[in-house]
Amino acid sequence: MGLRKFGMFHAWRTLRCFRLNQATIPTRDTVTAFSIGVIDAGVGGTFYKGVIHLSPPGSIVLLNPGDVHTGFSAGRVPLSYRMLYVGSDLMHRLVSDVGAKSVVHFTEPVIQNSPLASQIRRFHLMTLPCSFF
Repeated sequence: MGLRKFGMFHAWRTLRCFRLNQATIPTRDTVTAFSIGVIDAGVGGTFYKGVIHLSPPGSIVLLNPGDVHTGFSAGRVPLSYRMLYVGSDLMHRLVSDVGAKSVVHFTEPVIQNSPLASQIRRFHLMTLPCSFF
C-alpha cells in the first residue's frame, strides 16, 4: 500500500491486490475513506446492503466512508484489482474545485464505464511507488 500527499490536501492511499480464488467465507469490512477501485482481472464480488454485486474486469467499485461490505473473488480466474482511498476532506475539496455544489455520495457500488476505468487505472499507476512496477 502506498501513501501519497497531494499538495496541501490530506493523504490518500493506494492499494494493488492480487488474490487467489477464495474458498473461505468473506469477512465484513468498513471503509473510512471514499474507495474507488478498478477490477483488472477475475470477477470481484461484494456483499453490500443485502445484495451480492459482481464486478467483471473493467468494472469500477465505489464505496462511501462507513459503508459495510465484504469483498471476495467470485470467479475461476484469480481476482486482481487496484483501489484508491481518498479522505473525505480531499474528496470534497476536489469536487468543489470542479464546480460541483452537492455532497459527495456514491449511489451504486459497481458501475461500468470503460473510459473512466482506464483513467483511474492510469492515475493509480502514476501514484504507486516505483517498487510496484
